[in-house]
Amino acid sequence: MRDNGLRLLLVGYETGSDQILRNIKKGMRTDFARRFTRDCRELGITIHGTFILGLPGETRETIEQTIRFAKEINPHTIQSRWPLRIRVPSCTGMRSPTGGSAARILRSWSIRPARS
Repeated sequence: MRDNGLRLLLVGYETGSDQILRNIKKGMRTDFARRFTRDCRELGITIHGTFILGLPGETRETIEQTIRFAKEINPHTIQSRWPLRIRVPSCTGMRSPTGGSAARILRSWSIRPARS
């Protein structure tokens, strides 16, 4: 594909948690995503990875797992949506699955690219 002009792929990883991938019926597993990313890198294809924090069933632990996963696979660029306020079934209000504001939680983590 690279020989035919493919230079960049936008990949919707969404999360680094296999349980969250099952919750959203993504039809993907993190081991496959790791292998796919490694193969693209070996072929010289640039990866723009997209992630969503706050998906159904998300917890602080699964968010941390996603951040570790993103660091591990180390896409060339990353885009993330942080809708950390989710609707709770049978509840009219909204709550954060992590118990705090997105800005405060994200500031508490050191998010740096993994070393190649």
